[in-house]
Amino acid sequence: MSICRAVVAEAAFWRGYPALLLTFLLAQAAPQIDLALLARSPDGAVAAYVVVVRLALLETVATMALGSVASVAASRAAVAGSASGAASRAAASEVSGALWLAALAGGLFALAGALAYPFALPWVAGGDAGVGAMAAAALPWFIATTPIRMVGGTAAFLLHAVGRGGLAIRWKSMELAARAGVGFLIVDRMVPGAAGCFVAALLVTAPSAVWAVAALRVHASDGGRPDRAWLSVRLRAAAWESQRLLSFHLLGLATLALFAAPLGGGGRERLEGYAAASVMVLALFAPLVAQLRFLAMRLAGRPAADVAVMVRARSAWGMAVGSAAGLTLAVAGDGLGRWVYGQEGRWWSALVCALALSVPCRVVGNMLRAALQATGGFAGVARADGLFGWLFGLPLTALGLWWDCPALAAGALLLPEVVAVVWLWSRLARAARTGAGDSTTMQAQSTVSVAGR
Repeated sequence: MSICRAVVAEAAFWRGYPALLLTFLLAQAAPQIDLALLARSPDGAVAAYVVVVRLALLETVATMALGSVASVAASRAAVAGSASGAASRAAASEVSGALWLAALAGGLFALAGALAYPFALPWVAGGDAGVGAMAAAALPWFIATTPIRMVGGTAAFLLHAVGRGGLAIRWKSMELAARAGVGFLIVDRMVPGAAGCFVAALLVTAPSAVWAVAALRVHASDGGRPDRAWLSVRLRAAAWESQRLLSFHLLGLATLALFAAPLGGGGRERLEGYAAASVMVLALFAPLVAQLRFLAMRLAGRPAADVAVMVRARSAWGMAVGSAAGLTLAVAGDGLGRWVYGQEGRWWSALVCALALSVPCRVVGNMLRAALQATGGFAGVARADGLFGWLFGLPLTALGLWWDCPALAAGALLLPEVVAVVWLWSRLARAARTGAGDSTTMQAQSTVSVAGR
């Protein structure tokens, strides 16, 4: 009976996670729709689309970081808002301020893109004149959509933070349907190629973002433009989160370069094995990213000691779920390699095995990351994720490739996460002992900002 109660309590705690995960998955569906629309376009259209999107790496990272910081701050203010009217006004201030900041950042990124993207385009396109020309035709439309993408991405996070996750799902579902319909008409009949996809995106996402902001205005009725002190605190947290996310992208590129290098003799088998495993990792990490964001919002607003207790109580659940998922991946790995990715051999097997072993650690590690971010510790999480992969993972990969040892190279998927879990656990324990997380500054700043208006 007690086990049943524990399962019911745990299910109640995670209520809202499926909605956030579905929102993440829906966001990933938009590029798939565009690629499907380009299937009948001239050769090079798909490459041109990917080239343009790849140019916006910094913008994508900044949008994710801003949404993460905004959702945690809004959740913290909403929790406090259940106790006092002033805190309720602080919640409105967080939502309103985040939307203003997203619009400002979007405008700056659009300006920077207009200045930098045309010069970076030939390098990213790899000298292919046809692809470069199609990408250049698409650039103005893509740049024009930049502020809309940042405001829309931030609004999606905020809707979950204020408890309107169901509305976010309906909104994104309707946006995808409209994008598919409008995209079919434009790409097929009016503006062919990658440019048509971005024209369709502009026509659909502009009114969609306006609608999302209007839906959030109910929660931002007492808010206004953020002041300089508020912007300083939020931008600092967003910068740390951007550093963390960017570090992952750059580490992936560096690892891919090592697999492509002639270390230990090289070979196409290991390069293709790593490339396929990287694609599989993207699918596997989607639930983990949603878990991190959900927990950071769920735990926001609580004292660091309470957060530590809640995470410790759920670590066993995390290990159990992660172990089950890892075991499933290990058993299905060879079949996935043969039938889905067209891969087999010792390099593929070693990479899948190491990834499967790392899943339980990644689930628990995400709990610890979320706990620290919920208490405002974005800097600590960024330092850990930005350091351990480069310090332990990359040298391990290089040695494994040099000695032609797949198990050693694949250990880079496991060892940095184990080290990160130990370090993050000690950091959370220290915050719980001192009785104050880094959230003090963010929480106080919300109060000051509201009082000053």
